Amino acid sequence: MQLTNAAAQNLIEFSKEFNVRPSVIAGIRRVIINDLEFQLHKEAATVDQVLGKALGYPYYCSDQKNFPGSTVADGVCTGEHVPESLADEAAAHLIRMAAAINQVLSGTQALEPYVYSTLSKGLGTYAGPSVPPKET
Repeated sequence: MQLTNAAAQNLIEFSKEFNVRPSVIAGIRRVIINDLEFQLHKEAATVDQVLGKALGYPYYCSDQKNFPGSTVADGVCTGEHVPESLADEAAAHLIRMAAAINQVLSGTQALEPYVYSTLSKGLGTYAGPSVPPKET
């Protein structure tokens, strides 16, 4: 991640105006960039968890063999997904659900056969939003 030219120019002007060494400005710049990268990563992780739970991904604590000691607070396992791929998956589910609703409302097909045949094939392993396992 890099600062924009305008931001870099502001730091140079600050350096000159307050007689601050360029190395100090470079250090400040690194701190700002590191903080922005951390915040971006944190936001992406939050989006992954929200979408992963809505899409029915399994909780880490459901697989104690591979994730020993994990709890519901650790969230769901989205694998190698990133927010963009999870959003694509969520959009595909919404499109299929809208199509199913339109089919039912148009009266061309009964709800039950449609949901259990066509829709379930299109949804793959989707079983609804993730529900935290009950802790024993």
